[in-house]
Amino acid sequence: RTIGFGLIFAAAFAATLFIPVTKIGDNVEYNISRDGAESAATAFMQSQGVETAGWHVVVYEHHLMDAHADHYILSRRDVATLNTVYGKTLQPSVWGVRYFKELQKDEYRVYVHPGNGTIYGFVHEMPDSTPGPSLTVDSAQVIALSFLNAHDILVAGFVMKESKAEDKKARRDYTFTWEAPPGSPLNIDSANQRVQVLVTGARVAQVKRFMKLPEDW
Repeated sequence: RTIGFGLIFAAAFAATLFIPVTKIGDNVEYNISRDGAESAATAFMQSQGVETAGWHVVVYEHHLMDAHADHYILSRRDVATLNTVYGKTLQPSVWGVRYFKELQKDEYRVYVHPGNGTIYGFVHEMPDSTPGPSLTVDSAQVIALSFLNAHDILVAGFVMKESKAEDKKARRDYTFTWEAPPGSPLNIDSANQRVQVLVTGARVAQVKRFMKLPEDW
């Protein structure tokens, strides 16, 4: 009889080994190859008027999950919910494509969605002395929104949380931050999804997506 119970327990334990366990990042799919990511990034650079010939290029996996944001979400929801948050408009991991030249401060980083090859984010680092116009806030915001719409980064229905101007040596830069409204399925309790765009002179120089945590967290 003891042996029988032992066999039942062993069988039950063995069965648990085959129960699917949801893991963080299970929803990430790399359908786009490394070469495909570079091709998508280069096409994007050319669409921005930047010729990449003569630039060094490095392609790498870029991980975007924020440990603080993950901790906040997991303290209130399960792993499946965390994966859902990073499966709608946020991504836990993307292809990063870096363009640079030795001894130059100008550098580009293009982030490519690993599942569909679209442009997920973008950074252009440049010296403060790089010249450009000093636009009005309305003109700069039009540039930011046009860029987002062109790359299907939608902020329709989002609330403008910040519009900040900063005068550089030879241009004026603007930072615009939009936030998903209260009650949006993109938010988790008091953690709100945001999209931030930096306009340097008359060109977009950064697009960033992230979860904004409450100040007291």
